[in-house]
Amino acid sequence: KAFDCVDHRILITKLEYHGVRGKALKWLNSYLSDRKQFVCISETRSNEEGLCYGVPQGSILSPLLFLIYVNDVGASVKNGQLVQYADDTTLCFSADSKNELENMTFVELNKAIQHFNELNLKTNPTKSSSFNFACDQMMQKTI
Repeated sequence: KAFDCVDHRILITKLEYHGVRGKALKWLNSYLSDRKQFVCISETRSNEEGLCYGVPQGSILSPLLFLIYVNDVGASVKNGQLVQYADDTTLCFSADSKNELENMTFVELNKAIQHFNELNLKTNPTKSSSFNFACDQMMQKTI
């Protein structure tokens, strides 16, 4: 579903930022523009609707375009490490105390969520979890 949320305008801006220019940019813009979809149920077909969001599913370019789209999310996280694989994201933090870890996680997670929201991407709390790894008793209780 994440691939369906890619805003074409934002993606084109990011492609320009990363140096895509001229004919290549025009081609990619054309590739994303004027796409339409409709639904068929039995023999009844809906009206066609234009798409301003999403990258074509099944296309060899779509994973690359999606990665370019989300590539800068890590820049919003200052006190930790963000690891991404396709549309999955992991945030890693290290702290000297449980309280410091909880505060850092709260602040940085909210920054990442805000950045995802700006990209029209939503986080799924039911697919989210946290894990603590600790060397001493102070950190043994999970958040």
